[in-house]
Amino acid sequence: MATRTWSSAASTDMNLTTNYSGSGSFATDDLVFDATSVVNAAATANIECNSITITSGYSGTWALTGYTATMQGFSDDGITGGHNYGNAITCNGASATFHTGGTGSAKTATSCVITLNGTTGMTLDCDTNFLPKALVLAASAVVTYTGAGYIWPGNAASVTPLQIGNNATFTINGAGIILRAGAEGMSLHSIGTGVTLNGTGLFGGYSYTNGVTVYLPGYTYTGSGNNVWQSNSLAATSYIEMTGNINTGTAMFYIGSSSMSYLGKFSTKNYSITCGTLHAYLGEDADFGSSLISCTRVSGSVGNTAAWNMGSSQWTVAGSYQATDGITYTVGTSIVTITDTSTITCNGKTFCNDLILNANTKTITLADALSVDNDFTHTAGNLNQNTKVVTVAGDVVLNSNGTNTYNAAWTIGGNLTWGPTATGTKTGSTFTFANASSFNTVPGGHVYTGPGDISYITGAIVVHEALRAVTPKAVATTFQDPGVF
Repeated sequence: MATRTWSSAASTDMNLTTNYSGSGSFATDDLVFDATSVVNAAATANIECNSITITSGYSGTWALTGYTATMQGFSDDGITGGHNYGNAITCNGASATFHTGGTGSAKTATSCVITLNGTTGMTLDCDTNFLPKALVLAASAVVTYTGAGYIWPGNAASVTPLQIGNNATFTINGAGIILRAGAEGMSLHSIGTGVTLNGTGLFGGYSYTNGVTVYLPGYTYTGSGNNVWQSNSLAATSYIEMTGNINTGTAMFYIGSSSMSYLGKFSTKNYSITCGTLHAYLGEDADFGSSLISCTRVSGSVGNTAAWNMGSSQWTVAGSYQATDGITYTVGTSIVTITDTSTITCNGKTFCNDLILNANTKTITLADALSVDNDFTHTAGNLNQNTKVVTVAGDVVLNSNGTNTYNAAWTIGGNLTWGPTATGTKTGSTFTFANASSFNTVPGGHVYTGPGDISYITGAIVVHEALRAVTPKAVATTFQDPGVF
């Protein structure tokens, strides 16, 4: 093994061994391109060597166009001239590095498949944005991305942008990785079994061609970086569709683009999403089908004018829910269950069919008026109505023994049931029944404090027999038709 420096005086043949210092075949040598020669270098055949290093001192063009290179490690810090990475660069070093740097040279890799086979601890490092045809991690490969720039695999109609073999580990740090699929029916990635996918950098991708559908297979992610998926095209007929369950642990999951200039639709196709915050970015419609969504928070970007079809999806939210002001919600038969400390912000939207509060010992606060398309059920936790109006088209069940504060108007289209363990203060609250309804209670099972009264007005109210046992000072009732007694 020797270091062979590009020293050609005239010839541009990168494969010609006499164009380097030293002598003989360079199959096991380290090839260096530096200030020793300014002559352009172009491959005339596939190259095999131990490593290739292009320093910032090399000012010529470097072209592997049409060919491949196989080695242990690769480093390109060239700052002048164009560099073409050919059809493929394969790095086999167990703990080697694939590095691109330098801000002055154009590095073309749109035909290049980068393959990393090291099983000890390889480093993938791109100082600036780098766009290869595809990135491949072999089975059991161990690779960490550390670049300040994004790596953007994808572009070719027939090649999956990211391919990870079984039992590999890919730690995405630095800026992150953005996958690109541009042809009908392409998958954004192929991830084998037993793969560990983690890191702190962004992991995401998009369809960049108008009018196509690309697929997002399921994956498990254990890092803390944002996961961002979007159609990112100018056509509302572009789709990104899930083909498996996605679990990002506590990491954020974004649906949509950073710009309202891009349209399209994200569809879960009935697969599940488990994540930290689920965030509605800009411009992306969403169809949730019958998916199970489990997250720690729901939020959205201001100015988003997308449409969300909630279908029959079931959401478990262990935190706050912020309906996005510009989203049009079609609630279907969806159910949202809040299970932890939460602030519910509707922004004038009805975001679900049924709403369930089941947050034992936790406080749920209304930030603005709440509207529920069907039923509202409160089984555990402390509800702070926060003087905000509540409108429920269906039934209301209040059965939490927490520190509940009811202090504004309720309009109920169905029945109101006070459960056997319900407690709370009622100062300033009124309950209005929009339709013929019933008020259900259990003797002695509810306790209210405060100077106000709860009045039941408007509609034909049927009082269950159990109501007769309620102490008049505990609940004062006003009925449109007192004849029901």
